[in-house]
Amino acid sequence: MNGIAFGPWLIPHAWLYLLPLASSLAVITFRTLPDVQRQREYWLAGLMFSWCLGARLGAVAAAPEGWRAMGSLVLDPTQPGFSPIGGLILACIWTFWWLRGPARRRALALVWMAQLAWLGLNAWHPLTSSPPLEQLPRLSLTAFDGRKVVPAANAGNRPTLILLWRSDCHHCLDTLSQLSAQSSTIAAQTVAINEGESLLQALRQAPGPVRADMTMLLDPRQHWLTLTRAPGLPALMLFDHHGRLIDSHAGAMSPARWREWRQHAMTTTNATSY
Repeated sequence: MNGIAFGPWLIPHAWLYLLPLASSLAVITFRTLPDVQRQREYWLAGLMFSWCLGARLGAVAAAPEGWRAMGSLVLDPTQPGFSPIGGLILACIWTFWWLRGPARRRALALVWMAQLAWLGLNAWHPLTSSPPLEQLPRLSLTAFDGRKVVPAANAGNRPTLILLWRSDCHHCLDTLSQLSAQSSTIAAQTVAINEGESLLQALRQAPGPVRADMTMLLDPRQHWLTLTRAPGLPALMLFDHHGRLIDSHAGAMSPARWREWRQHAMTTTNATSY
């Protein structure tokens, strides 16, 4: 999984990598850039804002159809979906506009070094451990309509996408709505498993009617949460047609991430047809 639980919050690893890099950037900035009328403080504050703004705008430009469906969530800074390239471009524009001479060159070098270090940490994944669950388990759970369902037995030759959620988790409800809206476009069996709640609790806060092609299951004893050792909810797992884990994700998913999973599912489905 790609997150760490900190109290009620599920913090993505990418955000954790930013903390030491941002701190190091601030320290180096105060040591290397001249302090002319507090220019370096204003530059550093503007750099943080411009990077976040550019990263969000870049993510929206890369997947406009997905963000259009999310509406005002595009303004929520806790919503995932940031483009490193977009952030780098706007950060460089801000640096060119605000600084002059040697200070500009040093600042641009710092921006590029911080960006490359962050991308390197995301590629290395030092905080990510191997998943404890690598095969789709043959667990029998109760559906919302009372049927006994074994997701591993119902997959056939299709991949399986599992969502673990709770009704008292805001991001879980958003992710459940997104999965319901996209279940017809994902070439996979989609299964939403409620963790640790009764049917009444799950139905009370569930976001409207779900699509008929998505299976809703109850796991009151949290077997799935124990098996996956998910750091928090929502948690998503994508298995291929043989039940092998392809990818996993903890926390809300960005539109670009949804598109990547749709492509994974489509590739796996096409491979089974030959």
